[in-house]
Amino acid sequence: MPSDAEKLADTEDSTIEVLPRYGNYINGRLTPPVADKYLPTEDPFTGRVWASIGRGTGKDVDDAVDAADRALRTGAWPQLSPSERGRMLWKLGELIVHNAGRLAEIERRDNGKLASEVIAQVRYMGDYFKYYAGLADKIESSVLPTDKKGVFAYTKYEPKGVIAIITPWNSPLTLTSWKLAPALAAGCTAVIKPSEFTSASMLEMAPLFAEAGLPDGVVNVVTGLGPEVGEPLVTHPKVAHVGFTGGNAAGRRIYELAARGLKTVTLRISSSTMPISSRPSKALYREFLQRRARPARPVRACCCSGASTIGSSKSWWRSCAPPNWATPVCPKPKSDRSPRDRSSKRS
Repeated sequence: MPSDAEKLADTEDSTIEVLPRYGNYINGRLTPPVADKYLPTEDPFTGRVWASIGRGTGKDVDDAVDAADRALRTGAWPQLSPSERGRMLWKLGELIVHNAGRLAEIERRDNGKLASEVIAQVRYMGDYFKYYAGLADKIESSVLPTDKKGVFAYTKYEPKGVIAIITPWNSPLTLTSWKLAPALAAGCTAVIKPSEFTSASMLEMAPLFAEAGLPDGVVNVVTGLGPEVGEPLVTHPKVAHVGFTGGNAAGRRIYELAARGLKTVTLRISSSTMPISSRPSKALYREFLQRRARPARPVRACCCSGASTIGSSKSWWRSCAPPNWATPVCPKPKSDRSPRDRSSKRS
């Protein structure tokens, strides 16, 4: 029997062509964008457009945030006990696992990652929601000692409010779940803005929220461009917190905009931006050799294809040096431990 990854890898384009045009997910429904404009989304492997997503505007953002704010303050969501919220998150986790093959197929078409990697990521998402399902009823308050007689001091944790979640193209579902699961466990509501390059998988997942029992408006998804959707979302007066994963420039912009409204922000951004060199350059290669001679430092790289890359703080070097360059690109390390492992041993 072929594995799920093999089935996913063998999926033909014809199974994707029947997918409808994607709109926004607002107040428990898939709705077309107010301006009725759409953006093409391409399969990176074939370079062909296989679907279209809504090009939202500030009006779409207003509708989504208003829906999230209503769900936060009225209706069934604020009346639920922490245990009831936890059971909904647990069911959502099970639904994600049950639909992992379909969600992974859409995400792979959107961002071009390996089938085996995407199917594993989506399946593991179920555990994220189940983990926070168990924490939903463990958000504890405390009694504070005080020297004032007759005064009873205590803390009480309440939902932060409407959370804006903005994610990049590389792992849209996984990176959204890292932010969404704890927000829902705490009783918050959310508006998600996925990357305009990879929005389809998030919109495919959206109906699972209602199937898990989450009331309408608790989770909303608005797609589109950063200046047209992201900025109105970050600056919206009813948004209390912004969670962002992406590049430095966008993170800096979000931080500046959120500061104007005194909003809290969590940023998961890259510490450096690395250009890709697709053709050998002797100058670049010499620079690489010089850097290799310096003290090692931890390096991050995302390998989503068969091409080998070397990452540094300034450049990525494809391991395709001409034969007349005799020096090996990847020398054998002198230790089995990486630089990060060695640094972690220091006191």
